[in-house]
Amino acid sequence: MDSGATDHMTPFGSDFTPASYIKYLESGTSVLLGDGTTRLHILGKGTVERWVEVAPHAYRQIILQGVLHVQGIKPRFLSMGRLDSRGFTTTVAQSKLTISKGNISFSGFKSGTLYTCTMYADKPPGARSLNSVIELPIKTWHERMGHLNWELIKSVLTNDPPLTGIKLDESDPPHGTCPGCAAGKAKCRAFKSSGSRNSWSSTPIERIHADLAGPMDVSIGGHRYACVFTCDHTSHVWFYPLKSKDKTFESFKKFVLMIEKLTVRADLKGHSDESSRRAGLG
Repeated sequence: MDSGATDHMTPFGSDFTPASYIKYLESGTSVLLGDGTTRLHILGKGTVERWVEVAPHAYRQIILQGVLHVQGIKPRFLSMGRLDSRGFTTTVAQSKLTISKGNISFSGFKSGTLYTCTMYADKPPGARSLNSVIELPIKTWHERMGHLNWELIKSVLTNDPPLTGIKLDESDPPHGTCPGCAAGKAKCRAFKSSGSRNSWSSTPIERIHADLAGPMDVSIGGHRYACVFTCDHTSHVWFYPLKSKDKTFESFKKFVLMIEKLTVRADLKGHSDESSRRAGLG
């Protein structure tokens, strides 16, 4: 709402009814803003149709004629002077601006130092009822209510129902188990205990267990994943932080290379010790 605007203005060409829009071909046509120095180009003008709330959930259409299409302005401006010339009365009281004419009355509310009026491009729906238009099977309500117990849902058919806003037909719950309920209450099969394994690794690095963890909420240096390798014989763990899951294979190759180097060194050391012992015996 603007008491200083000489015309209604909008920066959006989509606001206009297509048949009413007149494009300005002259490039010199402009509008002077309230600061007295800034001029903005007028692209055209036309009619804008909007809906305003005149009572709770009741709406009337307002037709604004001669609205300017101005390039570069941010909000839409509703000229109080234009409304006055059309016979509308404007009153301001207690941070509320009311515009009325005959049996039409709508309001704008203060936001900061400005008054903003809500106008709808399409007519909003009226008051909505909580009651279902049609009666639905108990199975449908069972699924909508997060698979609520059949008997609890059937209790809405009593004279004093615990739930309002739904209607049931006369159908009974279907026979058999609800697939959704069965899946939600299912339990994972238990892993075999470690004592039931046939054999443990007899030497280090004979068997390696690998696991990928993440994503983790807290990261260190951008690493939200981790690749973990555990030796079955010694329970020794190698930990590789990862920034993304696609780095898993790269960490696996690093781990294999590291293990190969360790085993080669161990073999060389064992061979060297055996050679020393033989030399001593000689």
